[in-house]
Amino acid sequence: MLAEARRDDGARVPGRINLLGFPELPGRDELLATLAACGIELGCEMFPDLDPARLRDFARAELLVVYPWDRYEEPIERLLAAFSDIPAVRPPAPFGVRCSAAWLTEVASALGRRGALEATWREDQVDWGPTWEALRARAGGYRLGFVCDDSDWRATLRASRRMGVPLLELVMELGFAGVDVFAFAGVRRPAPPRDPRVALHTFTTRDELVEGLRRSRAVSFYSELYYDRRLSRLGKNSFSLRDVACGPRGAVRTLERLLTRAQLPFYRRYASLLGEPFTIGEGA
Repeated sequence: MLAEARRDDGARVPGRINLLGFPELPGRDELLATLAACGIELGCEMFPDLDPARLRDFARAELLVVYPWDRYEEPIERLLAAFSDIPAVRPPAPFGVRCSAAWLTEVASALGRRGALEATWREDQVDWGPTWEALRARAGGYRLGFVCDDSDWRATLRASRRMGVPLLELVMELGFAGVDVFAFAGVRRPAPPRDPRVALHTFTTRDELVEGLRRSRAVSFYSELYYDRRLSRLGKNSFSLRDVACGPRGAVRTLERLLTRAQLPFYRRYASLLGEPFTIGEGA
């Protein structure tokens, strides 16, 4: 397929980009629409999807934009080597307002369109900015949490392991009061957090974890289980990657969803009636 792309190598199309490794996450189309308003168009995308019909235009892009996700690292590196004459950028994943701005700015700057991007951003911010600030103020009344079954909790929460989403950093930017991280303390002692808003709690047994979660001031914990009774029966709500969207407007929607989950009183009110969080013989 690379040979096919090379055979159809033609003139570069000004303002055209190719996306590498960027899945179709919620909010992505809005990001691309922002770029389009600055005269930047999407050529083709590779990984996780591949449209052979569009591959012939691959070499005509003016810029390659790499998404930070380990899953496709090797094939992307081979692709970059094969098309080393096309400039490539590796902006941070566009989640939250700050990283979304950084992603858009790096792409636009590489194409000489930063001024147009800044004007478009200011115009768009009039719509979502006030809601963003109001929601962040409300989020300051709640803590969220993570449970890591490894002492290297930073590696567990690394963005490259979560579809490129920097969950811990995102939660902090969304304005929540803080984060409780529960990390398994096995052979190695978990490293302390660098951010004072992050509280590290360790456990070595299931009972220690249950007691720690029960006492935690965090009201909602990360879990990819659709209904996680280990949390609900301890009075906790849950959130997941399904609640996350990219781009600045996606950041607003993410915050709305996480706030809705944090404010849900049902499990806090009725946890004592729901039974034990673990059944006999069930692990953490």
